[in-house]
Amino acid sequence: MLLATQLQVILYHLLGGWLYGFGFSFLQVLLQYRQHTFLQFCCEICYHVAVTILLFIGLLQLNGAITNFYLFLFFLLGTYVYYRFYYILFFHWFTSLRRLIHMQIRKIVIAKSRMLGIIKKNTTVWKKGRRRHGRKKKSCTKNTS
Repeated sequence: MLLATQLQVILYHLLGGWLYGFGFSFLQVLLQYRQHTFLQFCCEICYHVAVTILLFIGLLQLNGAITNFYLFLFFLLGTYVYYRFYYILFFHWFTSLRRLIHMQIRKIVIAKSRMLGIIKKNTTVWKKGRRRHGRKKKSCTKNTS
């Protein structure tokens, strides 16, 4: 492998590690106060799979997807650099973005609960004259003729 290609691959892995740390820390801040659910597990697995696929697609374009152990170390170095020096800079931005998303979701949930309350109120009035199985009650009027 040529020296210029090797330098490109090393810088690609450093940048890839930095972007991996950036995306994963954003995902962790978004899912920070959620219970550990199956959906959160699936999100994390999908994130790791997507990063791996994108990393190897770029590596395929650069040097034919030839990877060495030292490239993995440069990837870890890029992740370390992000968490050591840049995580604090982006944490406030991540939390404000999470708060904004949470407020928008809360508005949707409140509107949905109000609509369901109105629908439930109207259906109880409509079903008032019906029995359990959907048939109308027989009226008890006597025929006095």
